[in-house]
Amino acid sequence: MKKISFIGSKGRGLNPDLQILKKYIEENSDIEMEMYFSNENSKNDMIGLGSKIGKENYSKKAVDLVCVDGSLPAKKKLVNPEGTKVLVATPYDFLLKALNRGDSNKKTFQNFTHIMVNSPIEKKIIDKVYKTKGIEVIEGYTSPMAYDIYKQTNIEEKHEKLESYYPAAKGKKILAILLSGKFDDDEENPYKDLDWKALADNVPDDWFIVTNSEELMENAVHLGPEYQKKVGFMKQMLDFRKVLYLADALVTNTFMFATCFAAVRKPVFAIFNKNNGFEQYMHDNYPNLWISDLTKIGDKVASPKTEDFEKFWEEFSYKPDKNPCAKVLEILAK
Repeated sequence: MKKISFIGSKGRGLNPDLQILKKYIEENSDIEMEMYFSNENSKNDMIGLGSKIGKENYSKKAVDLVCVDGSLPAKKKLVNPEGTKVLVATPYDFLLKALNRGDSNKKTFQNFTHIMVNSPIEKKIIDKVYKTKGIEVIEGYTSPMAYDIYKQTNIEEKHEKLESYYPAAKGKKILAILLSGKFDDDEENPYKDLDWKALADNVPDDWFIVTNSEELMENAVHLGPEYQKKVGFMKQMLDFRKVLYLADALVTNTFMFATCFAAVRKPVFAIFNKNNGFEQYMHDNYPNLWISDLTKIGDKVASPKTEDFEKFWEEFSYKPDKNPCAKVLEILAK
């Protein structure tokens, strides 16, 4: 029986793309799967070193494997030369950071046999930043997560979950404000004085706001009970990534989330949080989608201008009309 390995050593574990791919392979083949996940970026030096050594030892043995980042060692001697090595390039921020810096000839991905990019901007990054000689770069497919959102998988279940916590969300459009990036103890929260009443009042009554950001909600303690009909915080209650399936508009600083909305052609706006690669790229290239005053977001979602999004949608996602999981399985099954 053929066996493939899912490998990750950056602490990301079985991320959404791999979860969806794993389920698809289980349901559509008899391929055996095994996992190797660790965190070589751990703050504990001993754990980090052990993870790095373990990854290298594992990579010398693994034949056919799938990865979503740069976890596969770049040195030839550390990787089994046999088999198929597929990078399903989940849109993580390190890719845009490298593009923004003007990096080139990076060897990070040179031991993969295939790289699946899920947007024209990822194709641009791979071509400009990384060495890909001898690697087959696969275009025209969204990420597995974006395709799953497009297909609206188990959508009723996700609606019921959200509405069980926030009954007021039922029948309303969902504005998701989803941010990533933790603040260090010495960093000031840029949203500590956010006027949540002004934000909520500016959003039309037929919309419900959900967010995963504790920093964003820091000043929401001043909201009265009447705002429970309009605002929900769900980080500890519901996997906030599932809100992407339900949302009608998105405010984010996250490359991965933005590409999902680009795939389904819904309004997405960018916002400052950690000054990451995605934020920098959006600020410089999409000023009409950049939100400098979050309290005015209601004006944007009430009457979005499609022409402002069209260029973004086309750059950040291929059309979601082909199943990326089927393509990956086709490559692995050969």
